[in-house]
Amino acid sequence: MHECVECGKKLGIIEGYRHPVMGKEYLLCRNCFDTVSASVEKYQEFISPYNDFFKNGTSLIEEIQRIEGNII
Repeated sequence: MHECVECGKKLGIIEGYRHPVMGKEYLLCRNCFDTVSASVEKYQEFISPYNDFFKNGTSLIEEIQRIEGNII
């Protein structure tokens, strides 16, 4: 017998949903899975515009040429 990691409800032998973030060792009941899944979706919507924020689009050659242009 397993129990829900969120609310502690006892789960049957084939009951339970895999936690979307913590993995298969952590099981959730249906109600808790719905709330956790909705929370994860909201977080992904919030963070998605910032995924490419720290990636630099210029290559090393472009950086060298820009620095050379500033020196000359």
